[in-house]
Amino acid sequence: MTRDQLEDEAYLAGGHLIFQGQRFHERALDYKISIATPIALAGDYGASLHATIRYYVLHHPDNLALLVAGRYVSSAGSLPIWRSIESPSFGARFGSLADRMPRGKLLIDAGAGQPFGDIGSRAMCAADVADKEIVIPDADGEKHEFVAEAFFNQHNLLIMVTEKKAARFGRRIRVAVS
Repeated sequence: MTRDQLEDEAYLAGGHLIFQGQRFHERALDYKISIATPIALAGDYGASLHATIRYYVLHHPDNLALLVAGRYVSSAGSLPIWRSIESPSFGARFGSLADRMPRGKLLIDAGAGQPFGDIGSRAMCAADVADKEIVIPDADGEKHEFVAEAFFNQHNLLIMVTEKKAARFGRRIRVAVS
């Protein structure tokens, strides 16, 4: 617990320096809410894709969450979930996204696992972002529509969920992975 708190504090301080406080989000909010936005902006800040996506979600004003999963599928057809990051509004209303995963694992199972197995499997097999619409109930049981996007950076599977009603219609970015 203490180790996690120290890691979070170090991440916040480092992120503040790398992403220049609010400047990153002032720029990011000009674009559509999508995992493509932090991917496209990472190079401008000299940050890794993983760190940029995490910072984007952690400091976003809308309901966003991110699952960070491993890359090796177990014999049971699942990936370990290493971390769950939620925007403050998502955390307050929906809690931890990782807590919604059975046994703390992300079921891939040849793409059939729920709720993210199909897009997780597609993202791991292609150099593109895979997406789909899902429903997540809030703490009161009210159902909300989200868009889930999966991106594989060759080290981790990153799955970001964004509430559909939060979609901004700024400039669109297409992820070009070489």
